[in-house]
Amino acid sequence: MPESSASPQNDPPKVLSDLQTEQTTLNRVSHRLAMTDPGPALEKVLSLLLPRLLSRIGKNDDARKKHKKQRQDSASANNNNKRKLSGEMTVSSSENTIIYDQIDSVHDAIHKKLIEMLTHTMKRVREDRSCKLPCGAVLELLTTTQQQQSSDDDDNGAAAVTNAFTVNLSLMFLTLGLNRCSPKECASLLPGLLQFWASILRPTNNTNNDDDDATTSSSIGVLHFMDPSRKMRHDQTWHLIFRCLESISHNPTETAAARRAASSSNDDATSSSTDAASAETSSSVSIPSLINKTKQMIAQSSLISAALFDLFVDVFLYTPVTTSTTVTPGLSPIGYQRLVSGSASQKSGAKNFREEFVTRMSLRELKLKLLDLIAPCRRFALFMLDKQQSGGSDDDDNANDVGDEMGISRTV
Repeated sequence: MPESSASPQNDPPKVLSDLQTEQTTLNRVSHRLAMTDPGPALEKVLSLLLPRLLSRIGKNDDARKKHKKQRQDSASANNNNKRKLSGEMTVSSSENTIIYDQIDSVHDAIHKKLIEMLTHTMKRVREDRSCKLPCGAVLELLTTTQQQQSSDDDDNGAAAVTNAFTVNLSLMFLTLGLNRCSPKECASLLPGLLQFWASILRPTNNTNNDDDDATTSSSIGVLHFMDPSRKMRHDQTWHLIFRCLESISHNPTETAAARRAASSSNDDATSSSTDAASAETSSSVSIPSLINKTKQMIAQSSLISAALFDLFVDVFLYTPVTTSTTVTPGLSPIGYQRLVSGSASQKSGAKNFREEFVTRMSLRELKLKLLDLIAPCRRFALFMLDKQQSGGSDDDDNANDVGDEMGISRTV
């Protein structure tokens, strides 16, 4: 799928030609997508197509806005020099105006086609619950955008603008696809989600990377309330992280003997097919080893650790209430609404978090799962960095001691 990146001021006819070629390609791809059979065939197509569509809709929207701004600047310059223009220059300007109108029209047509394809994809994936989505590739769009934004901040001293179409649609597909991910896949997605979450919590005009900066510390938990779009992204990412944490934790109500039996059966199946195991080394990686990167991020970033601590506290304090106007004691109204309005898991069949955990038994199991993640005596201990991961100099040891003390204070 070609992507036109040329500026309309460079060569408008070439830009128009590239956009028309892209529009033709999108029409052909849209037809093939509609003719794809559900099941593995659709899943294979979406693994490559969906990230490209999400990236392209943002780039096309940025190019459309940039083109309109350049037209306005060009029109303003022409009005200022109108008395100096000859008759030939006026004809040339009129021809460019026609081409610019055509470029705007094709940009709008491409945007409409992309929205149509993404809407069609969302509808088909919702109907086919066995179809998995490329959550890792979709999440990479968000984390890569934030890394580019950070580099732009360092180079230009101003925050780059993230396209709203790419971010919002990516979060929608992540919310849908995360329910179909395995616990290991959720554990691998957690660091990227935390990184994107931190970019939402961090002030956009803050170029200092130190998370202990006074501006960052005073803005955490408050900044996203000032911007409705930022608040919506924060709440969606909050629930994505919550669902990942819920998925990677074993159910504490299960007996240890049942876990060992399940683990031994998996080991026997793996040993009986050594060739397949060697070809799929990623499947043999345990969840605690995958979560080590997450623990390092929590230990190194006070911004992430504080926000994640608030997440656990909100869930632990939550109890079902009888009326919609009542707020759980201890929870703020904003925190309560964020919690209960979140999407429910696919297997529950509920509409939102409130309906999924309406019974105290289901809520008790959820809290035990999360407690299993942060308890220092358990194998995960999210807020406690493993000793083998904290090697280094004396200064690093002192910093790790401080991190351990902070982890202990959060888990007590």
